[in-house]
Amino acid sequence: MIGHTDTVGIRDYGDLQDLATQPDKLIEALKKVTISEEVRQDLESGNWLAGRGILDMKCGIAIIIAINDLSGFI
Repeated sequence: MIGHTDTVGIRDYGDLQDLATQPDKLIEALKKVTISEEVRQDLESGNWLAGRGILDMKCGIAIIIAINDLSGFI
């Protein structure tokens, strides 16, 4: 089992750092800045989620919580 709950900085988001943890707003803002056509197509496809730590070990932590909750039954 692995998982971590650390926090990383948002400075690398530059002018969009206030939106780094707000995926829907960040995606809309990214559509308005200069990005490659490939990235623009990805954003507009609706198949991508952007944001700092959006998928960072959430599953690992959820599994650890679930196992700890079930430990009294094993």
